[in-house]
Amino acid sequence: MIARAVIAYSVAGLACWIRYAGLFLIAAVVGYALLLWILQRNRLRTIFLLTALIPVALAGGVMLRNLVIVGTWRGGNDMTVHHPLKRVMAEYARAQLHLFFGEHPITFGVWQILVLAGGLGAAVVLIAGVRKGGLPSTSWLWTGWWRKPDAAELLVGLCVLVYSVSMFYAGLRTVITFGVRMFLPILPLYLLLLGMGINRLTACWPASAQSAWLKAGLLLVIVGYVGLNAHDLHRPFAPPRHEILAPLYAKSAADGQPLLKWVESNINAGDTIMAADGQGTGYLLNRRTIGMVTASYSPVRWECDEVKNQMKRFGASYLILYKLSPMDEDPEVSRASRISNESWLLTESHFVATAVSQRPPCGFVIAAENSSVRILKIGGAESASRN
Repeated sequence: MIARAVIAYSVAGLACWIRYAGLFLIAAVVGYALLLWILQRNRLRTIFLLTALIPVALAGGVMLRNLVIVGTWRGGNDMTVHHPLKRVMAEYARAQLHLFFGEHPITFGVWQILVLAGGLGAAVVLIAGVRKGGLPSTSWLWTGWWRKPDAAELLVGLCVLVYSVSMFYAGLRTVITFGVRMFLPILPLYLLLLGMGINRLTACWPASAQSAWLKAGLLLVIVGYVGLNAHDLHRPFAPPRHEILAPLYAKSAADGQPLLKWVESNINAGDTIMAADGQGTGYLLNRRTIGMVTASYSPVRWECDEVKNQMKRFGASYLILYKLSPMDEDPEVSRASRISNESWLLTESHFVATAVSQRPPCGFVIAAENSSVRILKIGGAESASRN
């Protein structure tokens, strides 16, 4: 039993190695261990409480790594904002709606009718059961559960509660947006919680007509839910950033070869580069990359001194900037132009705007370029790989 607890707490701790939101899961499982220890003080609960320090230690390892690399335990996510409460509430509700009913625009059709009919039918059965005395009161269920809590229900409920409250607070104070992907980790927990509640209710009506009608209503909800979400399987996905950038590197440099060839020949696999649109660039070029984050996500302003300081700090050899013209006739490149102004810092950095359109300032020289990408290097002779 203790071995299983160690494995479970270790998995919970590893969650924050994947996404920082995993910290909310760690808070929930630690709170779960603490609450059970308070309710049932014995040797086993004490051991479990101490075991709950495993995910805390794993999260501490990530924070220590961030502190060493970038000087802050948050890993550079230090942008403090204050979003209006009403807006966050609306975005949160919208995210929950799309989490259950798909990311496509909400319309009223067959699947929605099934969900509505099943939900209303189940509600009518429950209300009728309570009025006839076939179900215990809500207060009785709560007090009875609290006297002898079910460990599984407590764990799932705490995870949902802590994650939801923490995400809502993060929406108020950080730059995150409430996309559906933010809440996908707790969708299985929502369904588990729903199943546990239904199981408790149907146990009050063993082999009765009310139980049969309740299950029929829930079956309609499930069929409608599956149909609604299956609709998203046919939606086209937005291309990832590296696919948007790839056509730019396929364009020829001065030597007639694609710029990507120059990168592969001149920038070693172990080298560090600095780039606008750092995530897409780093993934495409398969090089360690310092991303020049936009003002929406960072207080850093990418002017000359800041760029040179960060390149020196991390040992970056090359700086990659994008100079795409919004009027580019290539449809693949035009797709990229829609993200150029913000992601490529062309409007928020005087240094970047100058470096891609004129002679590079601050001691930078052009190492290679084509009509859409310019690769700079500090000092040295200019390369002939220009177009």
